[in-house]
This record gives sequence, C-alpha cells and structure tokens, in this order.
Amino acid sequence: MFASTVTLHDLLDAGVHFGHHPKRWHPKMSPYIYGEKAQVHIIDLCKTHVMLQRALSALCSVVASGGRVLFVGTKKQAASVVAQSAQQCGQHYVNTRWLGGTLTNWATVQKSIFRMERIEKLLADEKKASALTKKERIIMERDLSKLEHAFGGLRSMGGLPDIVFVLDAHKDMIAVHEARILKIPVVAIADTNADPTFIDYVIPGNDDARGAIELYCKEVVAAVLQGLVEESTRKEVVDGVPMDGKISEEGAPDALADEAVAPSAQEATPAEFKKSASGEKTEELAKPAVKKDEGASPAKKESKASDAKENADVKVSSVAKTAAKKTAKSPEDAKDASADSVKSAVKKAEDAFEESIKSDPDPAATSVTSDVTKEVAKSAQNQEAGEAKAAESSKKSAVSSASKSKEEKEAKTEVRDVMTVTLEDIKALRARTHAPVGDCKAALEAVGGDLEKAVDELRKKGLSLMVKRGDKEAAQGLVGAYASGNTGVIVEVSAETDFVARNEMFQEFVDSVTQLAYEKGAASVQDLEAATYKGGTVKDALAELVATIRENITFGRVQRLEVSSGC
Repeated sequence: MFASTVTLHDLLDAGVHFGHHPKRWHPKMSPYIYGEKAQVHIIDLCKTHVMLQRALSALCSVVASGGRVLFVGTKKQAASVVAQSAQQCGQHYVNTRWLGGTLTNWATVQKSIFRMERIEKLLADEKKASALTKKERIIMERDLSKLEHAFGGLRSMGGLPDIVFVLDAHKDMIAVHEARILKIPVVAIADTNADPTFIDYVIPGNDDARGAIELYCKEVVAAVLQGLVEESTRKEVVDGVPMDGKISEEGAPDALADEAVAPSAQEATPAEFKKSASGEKTEELAKPAVKKDEGASPAKKESKASDAKENADVKVSSVAKTAAKKTAKSPEDAKDASADSVKSAVKKAEDAFEESIKSDPDPAATSVTSDVTKEVAKSAQNQEAGEAKAAESSKKSAVSSASKSKEEKEAKTEVRDVMTVTLEDIKALRARTHAPVGDCKAALEAVGGDLEKAVDELRKKGLSLMVKRGDKEAAQGLVGAYASGNTGVIVEVSAETDFVARNEMFQEFVDSVTQLAYEKGAASVQDLEAATYKGGTVKDALAELVATIRENITFGRVQRLEVSSGC
C-alpha cells in the first residue's frame, strides 16, 4: 500500500479546494462540496485527502502487478506537466486532443504508430532518404509531425493500459467512457462541474490551477515508482528462494538440490514424463521415487491408461495427416494414397504406443491397445470414404467446366463465322443515317452487311424508339416557312429540348421537309408524312432522325398560306 506524504496544508496551498461557479456545478458532486463562498464552490479537502490516498494505493498496486498507466491531460496548462510526469516514471500519456477510439479502436491507432515508426526509420537512413524527391520528403516530414503530435506518448505502450489517470474528467469524458467500455479502472480528478458516475477512483479537486495539477502528477509519479520497485522486488524473490539459484540466508537448498528426491525421466510414467518435458511443475515429480505398481490404486491405473490412450490418439492423428499430405497428389490417386497412408499410420501408431508403454508395463494401460487400433481403423475408413467422395466431386466439376468451356468456344466460333463488318461499311451507313457507330455496326451485322437493309433496320429501330418516347412532352422545336409567289407553307416540328432545336441536323431536316411540303402541296401532317423523301417517306426520315438524336420529335402542324393577287 502506498503511503502519501501530502497533507491538508499542501492541498490548501495548491488551491485544490477551489471549485467552479455554482451555476456550472454537477448535482452528483454535491457530496464532495463543503460550501460556497464568493460565488465559488469550496471542495471538502478532508474527503479529497482520503480519496487521493485510496486512488494512489490503487495505482501502486496495479503497477506492482506489472500493469501500465496511461496519463491523460489535454488542457493547455496540463500538457507539459503530463508529458514530463509520464516520462519520469516510464509510463504513457496523451497530452493533445483525445482522438475518439484511442482505446476502443486500438488496432487502428497501433497501425498509425507503426507507420510513424516506419517513416522515422526511412528518414533516419541517409541512403533511402536521399533517394526521395523534395516533395516526397516534405510530405513524409509533415505526416511524421502530425503522427508524433497525436500518438507520440503512446508509441511504446504496445497494448491497452491497465489503469487510466485523467486530469480533467469533464474535458476528457470520452477517455473515461472508453475505459469504462473496456472495463479499465479510471482514476480521475473531478471538479464541481464533472460527473463522477463512471469514475472508479474519484479525486474531488480543482483541475484548472497549475499548482494543483503539479501536485496530482507528483503524487501519481511517486505511487508509480513505488509500484515499479515492488514489482522488481517480487521478480527477484519468489517464495523466499532467489531466482539466481543461490542459497538463501536460512540455508534453504537451491532448485538443483531437488534432483535428489525427484524421480528420473526413465522412472517416470509416460504422462508424467510428458508433463516434465514441457516444463510444468507436477506433484508427482516432487515426491520421492517409488517402484512401479507399489501402492497404486485402481483409479491411478485408470488415469495412467487414459493418458497413454490420449498420447496414442495424438500420435496417430499427426502421423496420418502427414502421410496423407505426402502421398495424395491428385484427385485420381487420392483413394490409393489414403489407403496406403492409413495403413502406415496404423502401423506407426502401434509401434509408438508400444514404445510409450515399455517403461510402464501396466495391464490397465496395455488393455487399451485394441481400442485404439479399432478407433484408428474406423477413422481411417471415414477418411478414406471422405477423400474418395472429394475426388469424385472434383472429377465431376472438372467434366462440367470442360463441357462449359467447349460450349463457349463453339459459340465464339459461330460468332467469328458471321460475316465481318468492315469500317468502310460503317462509315457509309453513318453518312447516310447519322446514326451512332454502335447502332450502325449492329444493324450491318444483323442483315449480313447489306447497306440498304441496314438502313431499313435503323428505320425500324427509330420507329420503335418513337413509340417508346411517344409519351415524352415535345414542347420545344422549330417552325419552318417557305413561300413562292402568292402561296407558302408553314411546318411546325417539335422536340423535347431546345438543345435539339439548335442542332444543325435538326435544322436541316426542318428546312427540307418545309420545302417538300410546298412542292407536294401537303395541307396536313398526314400528307407530309406520306410524301416521298430520300428513297423513302418523310415518316421514315423522321424515324431515322429520332434514332440518331434519341429524343421524341413530332410534326406539330402543317399550314398552307395563299395571298390573292389584289393584295
């Protein structure tokens, strides 16, 4: 237990008793408040002294048992004191902004620490650093500075801390909550505005004054250092026997003297020899050696027999697995390999079992040989059946994949047998219809390369597209007018957007059909759509235009105008 030397007078001089304004207080801190003076809460230093002693004792005991302490103080006035105190006692700290997940997401934080160490190592190597460009070096130095600022105090922690010391429970409440989630004890300074609910060891006191902060850190460092001394002392002496094997002051013999009473490896049973070889301390090896079967109870014989059976099962499984891996090379010979490996495994297991019981010819242990052999044979049969089934399924999957690849190859051959469309054909079709390259190629492939049929194919596609986009509102467009003499015609062509109205192809089409309507004497939309135009009808040309522009284009109206000669 740590005995603190701090007194009530020291706490009073450091200003630990000053709290916050009553308006900022937390109701759960009322048990630790002595009173109010000059609109400032006064903390009860008697309770603070007792609770400080309790918290320091907890810190000391955790460190004495090999634990790690994390100092947390992110206030400006506490940053330097926290870093200095943690380094003084060889612990870890966070004195900048607490990043959410520093404890609960420690795996990610540790990756950032590893990256910081890699950058440091790279920049320390002059040969590798000289190979970097100026920009790369500046970026790495900037990243290193940020990582050191955030995780510099955590670089040597290596894992989660065993206890957390927080200087301001209100400002660093996230750290308190994360420690609470991970069930890590928390020692925290709680001012009158803090919530002490989630703090394991509350120290009510002022968390703003520099003198109070230095006092807290000084006492915590003293407790940690005493814990480290106790830990080193406990490591040097275990149960009164020094770890170096020398004779103690009481004249107790060292560990080597136990050989006189411990049984030798040859006299020990197989189970006992296995435990002693692994370094475990057993009661059997600490007792004097006795002859076999002298005073042995039936229960002990059964335990020896079960140990021997267990050892044999382990050896059988390991030998069988090794033999199967070495012999089974392909699905075809898996069945034969499995049979051979199982036979050799059974033989080796029997030999190993006989060797293991030579030193202990106990009838109870010998009686399990037949049971082990039966179990091995049964597991061998199961393994053989499983491997045969796996080989059969692998063969079926190979056959199915081969047939599938054959079908794909035939399909690709059929596609290649189709007449290849040349680039010149696509260019010619595109010049006539202004359709996209992909549509032109698809149309030519569909009709076998015939240009005229490809034009008809695109018209059909345009008509189907007109039907699909027929419900789209065509509120934009152009009005074409043509007049000669006393007669003229007006044709309204509508489109979905005004971008199409500014399209040269659309404008050319409107001018052409307007002139055609004048020449053919069309007086309605039906007359205009039925008129002959570029080897087809105006309706076909409109379908081609829709297929090219991919918008709903329609004829609004056709109006003929006549002016009398007297006007």
